[in-house]
Amino acid sequence: MDVGDRITATVTRSGDDYKLDISDTTKGWTKTTTQTLNAQHISAEAVIESPSGSYPSISGDIEFSGVQFDGRNLADADPQRLDADDNGRGTFSPSDIGSDGQSFSMSRH
Repeated sequence: MDVGDRITATVTRSGDDYKLDISDTTKGWTKTTTQTLNAQHISAEAVIESPSGSYPSISGDIEFSGVQFDGRNLADADPQRLDADDNGRGTFSPSDIGSDGQSFSMSRH
């Protein structure tokens, strides 16, 4: 993945099985994995991650759109905001949820 790529991800649950579909619609690829987890099934996250422990240098915001949980808009799920720290080099903070109830952005400061 490169800066500017548009990523789409969907997680669906069937019993204790969770299926993740992730696509880079810019490059035209899709990956799917199914994992089993015996859990309470009561939480979900819309997150940014950096496997190397350091977020890439991003010149603008990271945009999230179409965020839903159990078919409900993000705004209806009573979400908690959490900052993402880049090992002291900056912090990404979430914006207010958009008027569509499904979008927000993460801005570095």
